[in-house]
Amino acid sequence: MALLLGKSKGRRTLNNPKSEPPAALSAYYEQYKTQNIQTVYKDYYPSAESSKEETNLLAEKRLEVSKAAERLNTDKKSFTAANRQASQEREDEGVRCYDWAYARQESSHSLDI
Repeated sequence: MALLLGKSKGRRTLNNPKSEPPAALSAYYEQYKTQNIQTVYKDYYPSAESSKEETNLLAEKRLEVSKAAERLNTDKKSFTAANRQASQEREDEGVRCYDWAYARQESSHSLDI
């Protein structure tokens, strides 16, 4: 009966809530996710068998990567600021962009009709 009422409103309603995935599937996914992360980041994080020197070297490597990311973020912000400034200058000059072609817009008061 509830299904019929749901259809009359234009959408289906479920009588039972969505169930959780089986425990075996969840355990498999957690293992897959962990192995995948270890595979991707093996160059930056030490394994259980790593020596103290290797652990320190990998810590320095992670630090260098994070510094590069900070520099990229700074470069991105300055590039965005330069684009905003160039856009403002084009707008002040009356230049509009259409499909990579530039067209100078004539002011409405300069046209005599």
